[in-house]
Formats: sequence, C-alpha cells, structure tokens
Amino acid sequence: MNPSFNDLFFLIPGLICYSIFYLFTPGLRKKEIGTVFTISFLISTLEYLLFSSLLNQSSTSDSQRMLRIYFCILFLLPAIIGFVFSLLVKSKSVRDFLSLGHYCASAWDYVFSGYGAWCYVIVTLKEGNEKIYGIFDSKSSASSNVDERDIFLSRTFDSEWNEMKNKYTGVLISSDQIKYIQIIKTKEK
Repeated sequence: MNPSFNDLFFLIPGLICYSIFYLFTPGLRKKEIGTVFTISFLISTLEYLLFSSLLNQSSTSDSQRMLRIYFCILFLLPAIIGFVFSLLVKSKSVRDFLSLGHYCASAWDYVFSGYGAWCYVIVTLKEGNEKIYGIFDSKSSASSNVDERDIFLSRTFDSEWNEMKNKYTGVLISSDQIKYIQIIKTKEK
C-alpha cells in the first residue's frame, strides 16, 4: 500500500506540531522516522477529531473563509500547540505533577542549551591535565550530537582569568580531548 498525497496531507498538522516542539525543546533525541510519523498521525487524528465539524461547515461557506480556517487548523494551530507543549515540558511544576523526568536527555544538553545565560568554564584536557579557561556565551557553541560533544569557546583566559589577547577568535575542543568541564555560573545578563 502506497500512501497518497491526501494521506501525507493528513499528517501536516502533526508534523508541524512535532517539529515546533522538537525545535524549542533542547536535548531531545532524534526519533526514528516511523516513530515521528506515528506521533504525527496521532496528533493529526486528534486535531481532525476536534475540528472536523468546523472543517465540514467551512466547506459550505465562501472560499476565502474556508482558506483561513484551513490555514489556521492545518498550520497555525499545530505550531502554537507545539510551542506551548515545549514550554509546558520545561516547566518544573508540570513535570513534577505528571511525574515526568527531565526534558533534557543529558546533563551536557541541559547545561549548554542556552537560555541566554553565560558562564565561565574550565575545561580539563585528558592529555597532561592541561586546563583551558574560557567563557561560554552567545558566541560559543556546544554540539548536541550524542556521538560528538565538541565545544567552542568564544573567549579564552589565562589561569588568573585575564583575557588572552591573540589573533584567534576562540578555541574548539573536540570531545575526545575533554576529561571534564567545570562550570562557574554567573549572573544572567
């Protein structure tokens, strides 16, 4: 059985909802394509069940109104639902109420997922216990790939926390070089 265009069109609300949720929830692991389609199918089915009467009524009304209703139900509403669910999953009180675990799959994703905060870091390297002092800010980056936990620090310092003035724009440290990372939180900017 090959899916038709209408079958794939049916999945649009679920795919949009899931994609927006995935986009705004850092640290989620990528799902297999079959799982994504199953989740999208369930979301789409629920949405069509909730709004089927509205969709049936709109087919008898004027075309402009029908297009607006279809646009809202197929595109806008799923995006809003996905965004709201991403906010709810991040809420500690909601996670506690529903007995959910943490939304981030790893401590790495939790610490380096952003949120506008910045922190000082001390990266201890495996070889020779050498330390790199730096700042993790909006110009820095940490890989969210499970297999490669690279980190880029936009600014580096000496051991006295004096900024190193050189021609480089930062330092990239590959995961196989990192022994551990110490994080020194600062006030939010």
